[in-house]
Amino acid sequence: MMKCPYCVSDIDSQALACKYCKRDVFLPKQLKIRIRHLENQLQSSLSDKSKDSESGSLIATTDAPKVVLTSFAKCRSIVFDFLKFFIAPLMLLLLAHVFITIVYDTKILYLRIFTLVLPMCFGVLLFKDQSRNILAWLIWVVSLGLISVVAMSAITSLADDSPVWPQSIYEWRDMVEFAASISFSYLTGIFIGRLVFLKTKSTLTSAPTTHHADYWITGTGNERLSPTSLQLITKKISELITTLGAIVTTIIAIYTGLKGLL
Repeated sequence: MMKCPYCVSDIDSQALACKYCKRDVFLPKQLKIRIRHLENQLQSSLSDKSKDSESGSLIATTDAPKVVLTSFAKCRSIVFDFLKFFIAPLMLLLLAHVFITIVYDTKILYLRIFTLVLPMCFGVLLFKDQSRNILAWLIWVVSLGLISVVAMSAITSLADDSPVWPQSIYEWRDMVEFAASISFSYLTGIFIGRLVFLKTKSTLTSAPTTHHADYWITGTGNERLSPTSLQLITKKISELITTLGAIVTTIIAIYTGLKGLL
């Protein structure tokens, strides 16, 4: 049974016209069915959006700990790198200074040789396994040279009651050259470690063909360089620059560290 939309009389649900007011009820009945259908669709859409919102908030809640863990891992890595590659070599340099110049009172040449070798080893270890920002580490390298030399001077001052800071332009020059020697030695190790990293990196698996090499050298090839060939050439150039950097910094480190003793 249904109500007539005009006279509100009870009529059969299959009727096409009201038997009381004789008016057509087919169109109003279809319109009512259509409205009910649209209401159901709207309700279903709102329900789906609510589920998606809950799912999104659940994903965001799940990802939040991952972001925190990633940030914590980066901070921990920075702290460990600082301890291993800055604090550790600094402590070893100061211990070497104490034993060589104070405890055993041997030639200063031995200390200078040690300060050339030790920072270089740490530089190699720092860069041989992964690519790092050389410019960022350059600041730490310079800081290591300056801090270590000033700390050595302070230790010597405590041992023999001498001034911590240089008293003449020649002493200042010697102090700066000693710090530069340590810094350039560390930088040499960084270049060598970088070169080792480039050599062992396995991203490139094939060498350029003769045709590609001819195109690169003469520009007469019929094809352009393949991405692999271009990557290999870039790698070789990077290795060459790194090698030259290692040679230059080695020469400077040796010159600044030993020129006054040889």
